[in-house]
Order: sequence, then structure tokens, then C-alpha cells
Amino acid sequence: MRPSPLTLEQKANFLIGHLDGVAREKVEEVAESARKDFDSEASRLTESPQQKYVARQNLSSCRQEPRESCVTFAHRVLNLVRTAITGQDATQKDDVLEKFVAHLRGDMWYFVKLDNPPTLDNAVTKVQMVEQLLIEATAKRLITTA
Repeated sequence: MRPSPLTLEQKANFLIGHLDGVAREKVEEVAESARKDFDSEASRLTESPQQKYVARQNLSSCRQEPRESCVTFAHRVLNLVRTAITGQDATQKDDVLEKFVAHLRGDMWYFVKLDNPPTLDNAVTKVQMVEQLLIEATAKRLITTA
């Protein structure tokens, strides 16, 4: 008789059952529904404080490059924020939106900030629209690029 492979939830329960001390406390800080995924628990337990520190530094110096699309920039900011503030899910969406808008290129920042989008998706949509309008205006020589 061959044993069936363990599900991710069973693996997570097995891992949690064998933890003690600080590692156990770290797992218990997370909501019970979030503890059911083995991969996320294992990565959370093995990530180092240095990764968070480096991500925070990268986030503070993160700027949209002149030829970088707004969607690519949004993904870059999102990944940095996820790494920098793991374990703080309640504020993560606000932090991503704030960092995304604050570090946009100057020609787009004003238009997005003026609109005051409530979510990252709304901000990305607004930036895409502004980006497209700037491309069209440049193509029609209504404005010149710096």
C-alpha cells in the first residue's frame, strides 16, 4: 500500500506542528486561514531580515525610468512593497498605492495625484491613460520631450 502525497494544507499543518519558540509565535501571528498554504509558510519562515531591509532601501530609491511603462513600474513597486512589509497585510495596499504614485515620472505624477485614485488599479488605469495621451501629443508634436 502506497501512501498518498500530502496536500499543501497537510504539509503546512505538519510543519506548524513541529515548530516551537519564536518560529511558532511567528506562525501564530498570521490568521488561521493564511496558515493553510505550505509554500507561503515556508517562505515566510525562511526570509531574512536583510531581505526586508534591502527591499525597503530599494523602495525608497525606486523611481519610474524614462522609458519604463507604468504597468512594469507598478509590478516593480508591488514586488518591493510585498518584500519590504511582509506580515503587515492591512497596510500593504495603501503602501503600494502611495509608493506607486509618489515615484511616478514627474510628467505623470501630477495628473494621477490630482485624480486621487482610491486603489492601485485605478492609479494604473489613470497613468496608462495619461501615458497614452502624452505619447499621442508627442507624436502630433503638440509637446516636446525633454
